[in-house]
Amino acid sequence: MRLKDNSSVSKVMAYQTEVIINSLSKICKLAILIGLPITTNPSDLKFNKRYYAAIKLWLIFINTIKTIALVTSVYFVRLLIESQSVRLTFYASIVFGWAITLAVLCKRKDISTSLNGISKLTSKVGKIKHIGNKHINKAMIFHVISFFLFAAFLCFFFFYQEWSSFKSASEAAMLFDVLPDNLQSACLGLVFSAVIFSFCMGGITCGTVLLLCDSVYIALSDLIECYVDDLRRKFKSKVFSQLSMSEHIGMLKAITYQVKAADRSLSDCTLMLYGMFVCGLYVTVSIALSKDAIFRTKMVTLYIAWNFILVILIFRRLTLSGSRVGLESDKLRNVATECSRRIVSHCDDEKTLLAFNVLLGNIRDAKLVVTGGGMFVIEKSLFLTVVGTMVTYGVILFQGN
Repeated sequence: MRLKDNSSVSKVMAYQTEVIINSLSKICKLAILIGLPITTNPSDLKFNKRYYAAIKLWLIFINTIKTIALVTSVYFVRLLIESQSVRLTFYASIVFGWAITLAVLCKRKDISTSLNGISKLTSKVGKIKHIGNKHINKAMIFHVISFFLFAAFLCFFFFYQEWSSFKSASEAAMLFDVLPDNLQSACLGLVFSAVIFSFCMGGITCGTVLLLCDSVYIALSDLIECYVDDLRRKFKSKVFSQLSMSEHIGMLKAITYQVKAADRSLSDCTLMLYGMFVCGLYVTVSIALSKDAIFRTKMVTLYIAWNFILVILIFRRLTLSGSRVGLESDKLRNVATECSRRIVSHCDDEKTLLAFNVLLGNIRDAKLVVTGGGMFVIEKSLFLTVVGTMVTYGVILFQGN
C-alpha cells in the first residue's frame, strides 16, 4: 500500500510540475539551433559548463557559415539574376534575416533576462496554465514545414528551371570562364547552394523571432488579463484592505516592468519584422503583376500564392498579439474606474482609500503597450493601413502595365 501511495504522490507531483507549459523555452531551443543565443534560464545554463561550451561553439560555427553564405549571396545575386524583382526578393530575406540576427546578438542578455522575468512572474501568478502561445507545437511544425517547402522550391528554381539561363548570364560567364569546364558547374552549384542557404536561414530566422515576439506578447497579455480578473473579483466581493491594495500595487509594478523590458529588448526585432513583411508584400505584388517569362511557370505561381498567404497570416498574427497588450491595458483602466465607484460607496477606512488612490494613479500612468522600434504602437489599425496601401500599389501597377 505504501508503494501505491508513493506512486500516486509522485504522479501528482509530476502533474503539478507539468501544468505550466513554457512555450518560450521551446522557441529558445529552436533559436539556438539556428544561431540565436537566447534562453529563458541564463543563470542555469552556465552551471553546466560542458553544455554551455558546446552551445557556444555551435553558435560560433553556424553564424560563421551564415556570414560566409551572406557575403557570397549578396555578391553573386547581383551577377546571376537579372530580374530586379527576384533580386529584391532575395535581398529582402537575406538582409533582414541577418539584421534581425545582429539585433538579437546585440540584445541577447536583455532578451534572455526579459524571458526569464516573464516566465517567473507567470509562474508566481499560478492561474495561467500556458506561458505564451498555447499552440506553439503546431506553429513550430508549420514553421519548419514552410522552411523545407521554400528550400525545395529554391532548389527546383535554381538547379532545374533557371540553371541554363543563370549559367549563361553575361557577367557570371565572364567570372567562371577562367575555370575548367568540369569546375564551372560545381562552382555555380556551390554559389546557388550559398544563396539558397542564406535565403532559407533569413526566412527561418525571421519566422523564429516572429514566434518569440508573438509568444511574449501573448504572455504579457495573459498577465494583464489575469490581473484585471483578480482585481474585478476582489472588488466584487467588497472585501477591501490596505494589504490587498499594496499587493495589487506591487503586482502592477511587476507587470509594467516586464512589459517595458520586453518592449525594450524586442522592439527593434519587431520593427525589422514589419519591414520584411511590407517588403515581401510589395515584391509579391510586383512579381504577380509582372510580364516576365520567368514568373509564368506553375511552380513560381504556386510559390507566389503561398508566399502571399503566408506573409498576410504572419503579419496579421503579430499585429493581433501585439495589439492585445494595449487592449488589455484599456480593460484595466475601465475596471479601475468601475472599482473606484465600488470602494467609495462601500469602504470608510482612510488608509485603504489612500492605498486605492495610489493604485488608481499607477494604473492611469502605466504604459502597457508594445511598439515597433519605439516608433509606433502596435494596433489593429496598422494591419488595415498596410493592406490598404498594398491594394493601392497593386492598382497602380496594374494600370501601369
